[in-house]
Amino acid sequence: MPYDGSGRKIYLSSINIRKCSVTPEKVRSNPFVWENAGKVALKRGPIVYCLEEIDNGKLLSSISIPREAKPEVSPNGFMEDGLNVITIEGDRVVEESWKGGIYSSEEPVRKKVSIQAVPYYYWGNGCLD
Repeated sequence: MPYDGSGRKIYLSSINIRKCSVTPEKVRSNPFVWENAGKVALKRGPIVYCLEEIDNGKLLSSISIPREAKPEVSPNGFMEDGLNVITIEGDRVVEESWKGGIYSSEEPVRKKVSIQAVPYYYWGNGCLD
């Protein structure tokens, strides 16, 4: 049984699911959590989404999402439970443009990409092909 931090049990019936927006959005953690600095999560209602290499290519750390980019819901028939994926436009560092070494004074070359996110619970269980 989950607890709320004060020792009280949380019952599913006490969570008001109806207040959850179904509009996909970017959310951020507390800025003092340094491990998450500069990162966002994608969510829709109570469901958090994640990126997978199988759908977005290798080196997910080379992908960035511009501040002005708006996530959208995209229907996708591969999920048997009927949940959709979230798509958002972003960009990726072109790996081949990095000229060796650990450091460089040159700006990395980037290309526009369409990013697809699946519900986190589905992580490692499929692909969009």
